[in-house]
Amino acid sequence: MCSTAMYEDEFIEILNAHKLWLEGDKRGKRADLRGRYFSAKSISKCRSLREVDLRKAIMDGVDFMDLCHIRANFLFNEASLKGANFKDVCLMYSDLSGADLRGAIFTCADLGVCDLSDADLRGAELTHADLFRTCLERTNLSDAKLCGVHGDGRRIKSMVIDLYYIAYTTDVLWINNVSHKIEDWWEFSDAEIEKCEIELDWWRKMKPMLKNTIELSPAAPPSYKFWVW
Repeated sequence: MCSTAMYEDEFIEILNAHKLWLEGDKRGKRADLRGRYFSAKSISKCRSLREVDLRKAIMDGVDFMDLCHIRANFLFNEASLKGANFKDVCLMYSDLSGADLRGAIFTCADLGVCDLSDADLRGAELTHADLFRTCLERTNLSDAKLCGVHGDGRRIKSMVIDLYYIAYTTDVLWINNVSHKIEDWWEFSDAEIEKCEIELDWWRKMKPMLKNTIELSPAAPPSYKFWVW
């Protein structure tokens, strides 16, 4: 299916109709943006928006990349956003709690101080995304791609050592774009480490430190209690 551009007047009309639907007004209509994308040139008027309320909307596969030109508070809680593209988008302080974000793309997106509690991020692309102070309480992170992610410091802990991006959860350790179960890393042979494109000298030197760090500062489980720093 070919995507069609979303223009500003239509977008405002959809937001207003969706607002009525959320309020239970029969004149309203649930927003369904499947098969649409946003063009920077077509949403210039929307840049003045302070809040975009699309709670419970249907937005599977929508391309939000040009929303990077809007600095609004996005309310996407309980929305269907499977496979949506948020590459480079600033979503700071936005609410995506309970959203279906399976396979969504957040490459280089700013998710700082977002609420992603109870969201489904299975298979989501979080490469180089910023999750600083993000709420990941009960968030499903199974098979999420965490290469170069700036973790929240609780569910996802991250660091950079030399030329290697490190990220780990309770059970998975990422080194650059390779992930394995934490316990498997410690058992790998030299040949298996080389297959991961990791220099052996570096691994032999850093393995004890990484193992000690993860043991002393483990990532929090999904049921952890979020609190504001």
